[in-house]
Amino acid sequence: MIKEIKVVNRFGAKSILTGLKPVPTSSGIVLASTPVDKWGIISINCSDEPFLIEEKGVDMKRLEKTGLDMVMSIRFDDIRLCDYEKIKLAHPDIILFNEDHARKIIEFVSLAQRRLDPMTLLIHCTAGISRSGAVATFISEYLNISFHDEMIVPNPYILEILRKTA
Repeated sequence: MIKEIKVVNRFGAKSILTGLKPVPTSSGIVLASTPVDKWGIISINCSDEPFLIEEKGVDMKRLEKTGLDMVMSIRFDDIRLCDYEKIKLAHPDIILFNEDHARKIIEFVSLAQRRLDPMTLLIHCTAGISRSGAVATFISEYLNISFHDEMIVPNPYILEILRKTA
């Protein structure tokens, strides 16, 4: 079950995944000075970024020893529907968030929620503000988990699609 939600940017997530930031302890890793036994990650990547979990220096076996229990990598860009048509012509590979993305996130969260062990869910995107902020805000509403981060500004389009899909 998800007990806590943390949002970080890509650099923070990479630091955690490559072992620069977390402190392995007998009770798991330390995220923001809070030891956790189990943790999961939703890794949100832009259309032109490699999946962070596949980057050099990410050792999944080591991460599993720190308590990493669930991983979701998903790709969509930080864009709203109203801007998509204008941007799509110049950037044909851009990926607009859609109901399929929303269903995958909801399915991942539902699976995590059915787990018996409490876990911290780490959500990252490039800046750790808009896309991850929308996903974190939705999850906190969906599961009725307290979450507040003054740095995030959730992408309203992504949040709307997640709410409608749920």
